[in-house]
Amino acid sequence: MKKFLIGFLIGVAGLAIFMTIYMMMYSQGVIEPFEAGEKASSEKVLIASQGSEYKNMFVKKIIEKLKNDSLFIKVIDVTEIEKENIDDFKAVLIINSIEMYDMQENAKGFLSSGNIDKVIMVATSGNGSMGPKDNSIDAVTTASSIETIDQKVQEVIKKIGDIDAY
Repeated sequence: MKKFLIGFLIGVAGLAIFMTIYMMMYSQGVIEPFEAGEKASSEKVLIASQGSEYKNMFVKKIIEKLKNDSLFIKVIDVTEIEKENIDDFKAVLIINSIEMYDMQENAKGFLSSGNIDKVIMVATSGNGSMGPKDNSIDAVTTASSIETIDQKVQEVIKKIGDIDAY
């Protein structure tokens, strides 16, 4: 009985260590909100993202491509997206990790509130093939790979351009 108890405690401790390391490696940071582009513009783009080195670089590259288009760009953390009105924006870009085969909870709540034809999602996952469960969302799937970031940014820019202005 004593060997079983010791084995069980070692197993529980190992699992706790594994979960802690996993969360430290893959948990997403929170980004600070900011604005870019022309504040007086009637065409507005909302970018809601999680924080990671890849996602921060992705947001920066999107803004570099869009800032010459006379747009107003609002960048927020994805946890704040439900406070926004989807109808206030020409396009909404959500950049989030797919975890446990699903998107971030606040993003799901936001998407249930309005016209998802304006929404583009960049869904990152380990191998880059996993998108949101909801197939009606226009999604670009990717691994967090610097080698493909420019191609994925161009894909998103094209999708934003294809959205009709309201």
